[in-house]
Amino acid sequence: MSRPCATLGSCLLSKLSRRRRLGGSSSRNGVKVPGGIGKLSDMHTLGMVDIGTAGGDAILEELKKLTQLHKLGVSGINRDNIRKFFSVISGLAHLESLSLRVQVDEDDEAGWLDLDDISFEPLVNLQSLKLYGLLRKLPKWTKQLKNLRKLSLQMTMLPKEGVDDITDSPYQLETLRLFLSEFQDDELHFGRRKTTFLGLLEISCNSRVQGTITFHDDFLLKVLRIRCWGESSLRFSGLQS
Repeated sequence: MSRPCATLGSCLLSKLSRRRRLGGSSSRNGVKVPGGIGKLSDMHTLGMVDIGTAGGDAILEELKKLTQLHKLGVSGINRDNIRKFFSVISGLAHLESLSLRVQVDEDDEAGWLDLDDISFEPLVNLQSLKLYGLLRKLPKWTKQLKNLRKLSLQMTMLPKEGVDDITDSPYQLETLRLFLSEFQDDELHFGRRKTTFLGLLEISCNSRVQGTITFHDDFLLKVLRIRCWGESSLRFSGLQS
């Protein structure tokens, strides 16, 4: 590095950003952290850490020691390491923001993401969750995060009932960001089941996404942000509300 970084987290993020600008790529969009990182016990921010490579178990053992973490980003989440990963973060009582990139193939139903037997009581301070690489559903364990305020989802497709499942959850979201590749039956509805309040709704999609986004009267929104790449044929209904 040509100049010092304020934190090791900023060093890792800077390295990854520079790699992307130079055309480098990673299937998991993460970096392998050096051994002994667990000695930096006062660290507050770390990411994006790749645990899907050789030596991932050793990295998780190091993460377990970073008990003061407030913000953590991890990539390479798969069916082989997900349980150990959640066992590790259950001890991070100060965690406020969590970003996860999962490895899911198109022919994988990804039922292993649900983890019904996992308890999230220690994560009482978690307010922001980002999930990247999902296929068609939100994992059940997200409903245990009762203090969640910000949710970002990157999914292949969000089913019709998907938005209702999000808004029916016990947490009171202030910000919802959706990165989608397609809509089920080319439709996306907000506010069908109950009154929903959101400060910010952001929907990002590529040029292949087409269909109608409908806002019902029970959907109360302060800011709507739509980001589309290429020519989009999206239509909107209910904006007058």
